[in-house]
Amino acid sequence: MTTLPTSALMIHFKDYEQYHGHKSNKACHYIGVPTVMFSLIGLLSYVILWAPSLDFGIESLFRIDLGILVCLWGCIFAFRVDRKLSIPFTLFIYLNYLISRHLSIGTLVAIQIVGWVFQLVGHYVYEKKSPAFLTTLSHLFVGPMWIFAKLIGYYKA
Repeated sequence: MTTLPTSALMIHFKDYEQYHGHKSNKACHYIGVPTVMFSLIGLLSYVILWAPSLDFGIESLFRIDLGILVCLWGCIFAFRVDRKLSIPFTLFIYLNYLISRHLSIGTLVAIQIVGWVFQLVGHYVYEKKSPAFLTTLSHLFVGPMWIFAKLIGYYKA
């Protein structure tokens, strides 16, 4: 990606970075944030709110569950703060949803635990600060965007 992030996204990223200055904490987050996000979306996909009754076996393509609603909420947030990043980020989030919703609850719980271990080690062993989302819940969406933007080269701190 060639253009710079929007000022709205930069404000979120700069605020998020105040909680992530230590290089080992950042390394922990490169593992912890994606695994927590991936497994949370998968776990929430088990809470089905509506599913059509179709006779040709594709009901799951049209169902509405909490996982897809959280994905949609995150993608709307991404679109509001940076439209250019939101397009590949939305595709990435949706791919995570499609994969994670087919895993067993036990597997998703194990992935969730591993992710949180990395997060907590990063914050309490290396950073010596509480996680950012404890002060601002929007950081639950900013964190995955921050990791994604850095991985694709859209943002360099």
